[in-house]
Amino acid sequence: MLTGIRVTIVGGDARQLEVIRRLNDYDATLQLIGFDHWKQPPTGVRMSKLSAESIAYSDAVILPVVGTDDAGRIETSFCSDELVLTPVLIEALPQHARVYTGMAKPYLKQLCSNSTIHLTELLDRDDVAIYNSIPTAEGAIMMAIQNTDFTIHGSYSMVLGMGRTGLTMARTLKGMGSRVMAGVRKPEDFARALEAGYEPFYINQLQEMAEKVDLVFNTVPSLILTGECDRQAAAARADHRFGIPTRGDRFPLCGKKRN
Repeated sequence: MLTGIRVTIVGGDARQLEVIRRLNDYDATLQLIGFDHWKQPPTGVRMSKLSAESIAYSDAVILPVVGTDDAGRIETSFCSDELVLTPVLIEALPQHARVYTGMAKPYLKQLCSNSTIHLTELLDRDDVAIYNSIPTAEGAIMMAIQNTDFTIHGSYSMVLGMGRTGLTMARTLKGMGSRVMAGVRKPEDFARALEAGYEPFYINQLQEMAEKVDLVFNTVPSLILTGECDRQAAAARADHRFGIPTRGDRFPLCGKKRN
């Protein structure tokens, strides 16, 4: 039981609703920030605005899967207000408080480090990351289907990164009949991708290889598919390119649908 433990949940999507219900079942004292549009929150849960005063007595703060962007903004599906995590807010936390997120970008890591607040990245755990890779792959494929007028079957797909999410992504695409190219950095990942039946290449060849594909799925936690890369690919192949981030990165769905 979590009786007496004060937990503040800031932002997030529908996944956070299940976290809230579970914590409520365990009798945690819950405060929700960024859930103004949630019509039926559990009884006894406190709804608040993001401020130093509101989080000052938290034992734990739970952020979305991608904690913040590079400017401290927190995504939320249930609030129209902009939520920004600032140094003032982190400094307001008691020293024993912990911040939990799926993966933290440098901004959040530096923020917590500066205030000596313990930060836990749940996706560092293999079991959590592997379980999470399943809805991540399905969601990315849904985006691809919604934004193209051709089938996954028979398409040329590129998956960047052969980590826990990348392996699930590539296997799912191949199972749907796509020809899968795998961008890797390490020789052992090259060998693993080849053994699995993908077409491996090293990421330093990305601009050249991007000319050949219809769909690009980036599972690397950084922006490596640049606008210049896409422009070069577009010039080489007019029916190309929908780039889809799967690790919290942001590049646009771009290019043209097939005619």
